[in-house]
Amino acid sequence: MTNWTKRVYRDNKKRLENTEQQWVDDGGKALQVSIDPASGAQIFIDQAQSQIHEGVAYETTAQATGGSGIKATLTFTTSDTKNWMHLLVHARSNVEAHFTLGEGPTIGAATGTNKVVYNRNRNSTNTSGIFGTRTVTVGNVTEGATVTSFGTPIEIGHFGGGRTGGESRGQDEWILKQNTTYALEVESEAASADIEIYMSWYEIEPTN
Repeated sequence: MTNWTKRVYRDNKKRLENTEQQWVDDGGKALQVSIDPASGAQIFIDQAQSQIHEGVAYETTAQATGGSGIKATLTFTTSDTKNWMHLLVHARSNVEAHFTLGEGPTIGAATGTNKVVYNRNRNSTNTSGIFGTRTVTVGNVTEGATVTSFGTPIEIGHFGGGRTGGESRGQDEWILKQNTTYALEVESEAASADIEIYMSWYEIEPTN
């Protein structure tokens, strides 16, 4: 049974608190925080996790199987709104493969297929502000477009069979330019390839 007690804070308001959930004074304001019952420490979540809870985090994938030179490709254009796109990319292949993230690529006209991206908070009705390159449809990316040039390759990677190219968000997150087109592609270098590219991101307004 949870034991609740009342406490008067500096704003002269009474609030209920218990050992797992307390209110903390902050310059005259009271902010609710969660407390770990085992250690008594305050519980925190990171920025990316918080954006999932806020309903502004999204994801999509592309897969391909085949011989040497098979490609998994995603292309999109960032929005021209106040929200910036914070991107993290994850690539996988069962054979030797290479990965490219290009800014301002050249993409074949009317190539690929638009696909809807998913909000990672399935209770949220928010939609992403990015749009695909096949047709300008908000909340979409394009899978399988023909990329003839990667423009400025801002990230290039190579990995061996059965390996995954993963990133740590704090070190490898990209904040992309507004109203700019990007291409992400994994290309196999051997037969019997099974490749995948996964992109996750959140869209928020910068604080300064």
